[in-house]
Amino acid sequence: MWAPNCPRRREWTPSSCPGTGTTAVHRPAEVIAALEPAHSREARIASICTDAFTLAAAGLLNGRTVTTHWASAGDLEDLHPHVSVDRNVLYIDDCQIPTSAGVTAGIDLCLYLVHKDVGAAVANEIARELVVAPRRRPGPVHPPVAARAHRAHPLGHPRLGPAAS
Repeated sequence: MWAPNCPRRREWTPSSCPGTGTTAVHRPAEVIAALEPAHSREARIASICTDAFTLAAAGLLNGRTVTTHWASAGDLEDLHPHVSVDRNVLYIDDCQIPTSAGVTAGIDLCLYLVHKDVGAAVANEIARELVVAPRRRPGPVHPPVAARAHRAHPLGHPRLGPAAS
């Protein structure tokens, strides 16, 4: 989902709780407390993968359509009923709080934001350094992603079931 008419941003506030996973982990109060002042200043606060849970816990996603990792989308909706989750896009740019569906989609989101803010040349240089495509469109996600949620994961996964034999 694109938001081409958003203003360029000079202040970014990363909403980062590395390794916090999804629903079972406590979100640090100092991180949640820091988000509201940044949001009030209209700083762009980007969420990558399941970091959407942190932003939702801070109340910043209420009334918004966001994306998160497909395996956690249902949990996000269950825990935060005022948040709408789009499972079929790589990322969503709603100007102030862009969100990505996963870590790799987070790279796509960040490259998109750099492209939007400072131009294609800088975004392409970063993509070249990372050895990734300079620009993937935000959606739709391949249909097999949703279908895989109902199959056994080859290594086993609590949401996907036991390891495939």
